[in-house]
This record gives sequence, C-alpha cells and structure tokens, in this order.
Amino acid sequence: SQITDIVGGESWPSLKTGFRKALSDPNPKVSDLGLKFHARLMVSGSHFAVKEGFQNLLETVSSWYQDKKISALLPSCGMSTESHIHVAFLNILNLVFSIAADLPRMWIRFPHRYVEEMVDTMVAFLSISSSSQYSPLTLLGVADPEAEWLKEWLHSHLSRSILVAKLGKYKNVLKIMSDQVKQYIQQNTFEHFK
Repeated sequence: SQITDIVGGESWPSLKTGFRKALSDPNPKVSDLGLKFHARLMVSGSHFAVKEGFQNLLETVSSWYQDKKISALLPSCGMSTESHIHVAFLNILNLVFSIAADLPRMWIRFPHRYVEEMVDTMVAFLSISSSSQYSPLTLLGVADPEAEWLKEWLHSHLSRSILVAKLGKYKNVLKIMSDQVKQYIQQNTFEHFK
C-alpha cells in the first residue's frame, strides 16, 4: 500500500521528523492528521510500518520532555483541554496504549529484533521522570487506568520475557512503581484485611 511505501522510502527519516512536529502543532487539524497517519501505519499490517509508527509516537512524546519550549507546556498540575499539548499528549497515549494491547497477538509473526525495539522504546518512555511535569507513568494512569496493554504484554511468553529483560535495564521504572504501591498502601486503610 502507499502508506507502507512511504515508510520504506528514502525520505522516511525526514518525513518522520515532519510528522513529529505535526503532532505538537497548535492547530488541532494538523495534529489530528499526524495522529491519523500514525494510526494508519500501526494498522497497515506491515511489520516495519507498525514498528515505525509505534516507536515514532513514543519517541515524539519522549522528546517533548527534552524540548525546553514544549516541556514547559506538559501537564504538571492537572490536565486542560485548552492546552494543545495536553490534548495531543492524551490522544497519543490513547492511540499507543490501544494499539499496545493488540501488539502481542501480532508479534508472533514479527522479526524478533522489531519486538525488542518496540518493547525497549516503551520501557524507555515509561522510565522518563520529571520533577516539574507529570511523568509518562503517571499519565498512563489517566489514559489506561486498568493497564490493559500490560496484561496482554505479560500474557505472551515472548513479550513477557523481553519486557522483564528490558525492565532490568531501566530499574527506575520498577522503583517508581514500587514507590507508588508503597505510598498507596501507606495512605489507605484496608478494613477487610483486619
């Protein structure tokens, strides 16, 4: 198809940069088109296009934490539908995590290297921490409070083994998660356990 031809072409690296910029564009029509393009990539059926679309979305949001202009606009004390970055961030997370839940079913046919790259990109994204903005892990709780994607990733042996190996590389994700659980337990009383 045409969309997979675009990703496989010589101009894809520069087009990818353009689509990244489109995702953070203040014009909602432009950012929506960028998101729709990525959605088409991830349902194209091409292993390479799915990988590129998934990774580009996660790398885009990850780069926002490094960009001084955009990082100042990231959510820090609540979410606002008035902020184009907040809306774009949540739209990207919703797309990523809805696709992420289906990925393990497709991965059996993917080259192993693609699966590793996608899992690594996801764990690297979740490991981002920020003292002044909500972390991706915190915003994940807004976009996917039941962590449906994680249930699917832990079900398959292939994705589970790669995920556990990658989590070992990014130990701060495990620390953040255990700190959150510890904090929750300390702040709540559990009457039915007494």
